[in-house]
Amino acid sequence: MTENLNPPVAGDRQEPLRLSDLQGRDDLGLVCRKCGCRHFYTRYTRAKPGCILRLKECRNCGHRMTTRERAG
Repeated sequence: MTENLNPPVAGDRQEPLRLSDLQGRDDLGLVCRKCGCRHFYTRYTRAKPGCILRLKECRNCGHRMTTRERAG
């Protein structure tokens, strides 16, 4: 009887990583809501009074999102 004592880890699967796979983790940072990737291109940056707006694009799936940073 051969039994797998090591359960599969999210990164070991062949299917794409989902955001729900990461919800129990303590890692901080931006995560693509579409594919779970953590790698982004910054396509556009604009300084506004009191904040900086950035348009980010996922390197894996191309999903775009806007981030806002407080300028201190």
